[in-house]
Amino acid sequence: FILILQKLHFEKYENVINNLRNNFSLDTVTIEKVTEGAACTVLHTAWLVNNDVPLLIANCDQIIDIKIQDYFKDSFTKKVDGSILTFEASDTKWSYAKVDSNGYVKEVKEKEKISDYATVGIYYFRKGKIFISAASKMIANNDRVNNEFYVAPAYNYAIENNYKFSIYNIKKGQMHGIGTPKDLSEYLKIISKDNS
Repeated sequence: FILILQKLHFEKYENVINNLRNNFSLDTVTIEKVTEGAACTVLHTAWLVNNDVPLLIANCDQIIDIKIQDYFKDSFTKKVDGSILTFEASDTKWSYAKVDSNGYVKEVKEKEKISDYATVGIYYFRKGKIFISAASKMIANNDRVNNEFYVAPAYNYAIENNYKFSIYNIKKGQMHGIGTPKDLSEYLKIISKDNS
């Protein structure tokens, strides 16, 4: 596991991070300031992930109720270069993946509904270097949304290089966004019901 966080959060939550280290093999990468988006943040780990090893990128603002092994197995079975975890939605706060008739991703758009497949915020690449190359091209092209470089649109640059990606669609109730106070409040209501 690689945990990327701002230096001030590392210092504030050092006890939590040390607890994680006691239970997992964990590298931490600290960043001095806010980056220009999630893709830039992940690129701070390029020295660790620019290789032939699989890479799973997970945003910090969602919780999913699935067996992650099923997601990986689906990608391995399809023999694709990566996959996007999706769920059905319509709100433009999400990014969306459009697939072709063979089930391959043909386009990803951030904050624009181009299909019914919204991205969860968990992205898989068969090799880390596929993401590093694609994200670097995206940034070189200044391909921003809301003045940020997101992870999802990097797939478009890999697709241009003939990489094949699939989606793994989960039920809406298996994805819990916690990135806004409203989303977090709704999730806390769900888990309080489950625990009562």
